[in-house]
Amino acid sequence: MFRHTSFVLTTLISITFGPIALAAQLKPSGETVLSRCWQFPAENITGLITSNGQIVATAQGGRVFSLSATGDKVWETDLGGEVEPALRIADGLLVVETRSGAGGPVVRRLSIQTGLPVNSSTESGANSPPAMRPGAPSTTSVEGVEIIGDDHGRVTASTVAGDDPVWTFKTGGAVSTVLGVDDGVIVISRDNFVYSLNAKNGGLRWKRRLQGRVTYYAIYGSYLLVTSVDQHGASMIDTGSGRVIAKVVVGSDEDLLTAPVVVPDGFVLATEAGISGYSVSGCLSK
Repeated sequence: MFRHTSFVLTTLISITFGPIALAAQLKPSGETVLSRCWQFPAENITGLITSNGQIVATAQGGRVFSLSATGDKVWETDLGGEVEPALRIADGLLVVETRSGAGGPVVRRLSIQTGLPVNSSTESGANSPPAMRPGAPSTTSVEGVEIIGDDHGRVTASTVAGDDPVWTFKTGGAVSTVLGVDDGVIVISRDNFVYSLNAKNGGLRWKRRLQGRVTYYAIYGSYLLVTSVDQHGASMIDTGSGRVIAKVVVGSDEDLLTAPVVVPDGFVLATEAGISGYSVSGCLSK
């Protein structure tokens, strides 16, 4: 069974990527399967993040390690205790929060290049972005309009000045995520649908039913990689048309443990079998 979703990865989704040539590399007849280019064996992964193509992961037992974009280990650090899954990069440093049975949380800052500790503090909760806290609404802004999704399935657009709502849209379940993509809004709802709305008037552009509730997602240019309960993989959706154009397939005994992260030319996924890199244009030789 999948772990708690990442409505978790709001920080990743807020990144904007430049145009890519993925469409020309996929079969025109429809779906294709993205290539798995490498796999790094690792157990009990709890967190995943990237910085300039470098991959950083945390595992149970206080382990933090880094991989290159081709899956080679760069460094490993044992912080002891347990590392919280919410990782972030701030001022060029990797920021992690650790907890031990005897004491409270400690925020540690590590060199992203070497993994060596730089400093630490006891500022509780400093590593938890507001959108990742329980009960926090999902929000985005498109062309000066603030769009909010709530637990009642409503998506509401208002001007920054706080005037009356510009428009509202109702889904069939609690809204877990709203994402601004170009001039539109992608809405992920717990009714097992992904919706695309017009940011100006809330009109429905398309909706796509998934196998179950969305567990993890990531954005790559104009493509949404999304996985749902019991899918054992992920689907890549063209955010312009709503068409599923590619899939990632993992073993039937594997579940995703964290949200996918974006690296140049593809995605990185963490499962029980380890960390794997997938390419949208074909694997390069190491």
